[in-house]
Amino acid sequence: AGIGAYLITSQSNAQGGAAPIAMSATSGRILGALVELKPLVVNLNVVGATRYLKVSVQVELPQGKSPEEFEPLAIPVRHRMLVELSSLTVEDTQGAEKKLKLQEDLRDKINEMMGPNTVTRVLFTEFVVQ
Repeated sequence: AGIGAYLITSQSNAQGGAAPIAMSATSGRILGALVELKPLVVNLNVVGATRYLKVSVQVELPQGKSPEEFEPLAIPVRHRMLVELSSLTVEDTQGAEKKLKLQEDLRDKINEMMGPNTVTRVLFTEFVVQ
């Protein structure tokens, strides 16, 4: 089931669209549609140096929500993510635990700003600190 979900998701995303609803191989729960946002590049909050963070993000929508419903929210969501990410230090980006916490924080900030259950999860598909 996991391989099938991966293939469906990767084929849809390679074509630039949202992923169809699929089942998670690890949790067994039904996944909502995934919407890919444009990559984000921000200056990190570092004194005396210029450090950058580049992230590619997909947001998972609640079951029953379509990518078309999310489309008008994409720009405000992207703005909020840029503001939040630019407040990070290099240390805030290091390690799996901090990345997982950042995903949760971004989800919570988006839902706080746009309304409850706007997004179920924020998923990083690229995360580069330079």
